[in-house]
Amino acid sequence: MNKMKPLELSLNSCMNPIEVMKRFADICVKMNEVIDVVNILTRERLLSSEERRKLEIMKIQAEDKVKI
Repeated sequence: MNKMKPLELSLNSCMNPIEVMKRFADICVKMNEVIDVVNILTRERLLSSEERRKLEIMKIQAEDKVKI
């Protein structure tokens, strides 16, 4: 899995700060979409307990990244 560059690395590059903020906003939207899908799958009980546990961990990690 590819790791995303921290926002500060993007700011130090030649990118326009407005483009950096747009990219950051896109990432936040995608993370929120993933969180929503995990919530739906969990609520509908379409996952095994092991899958649910793994996705809950990923969901918490995504929520933490969105808060930053």
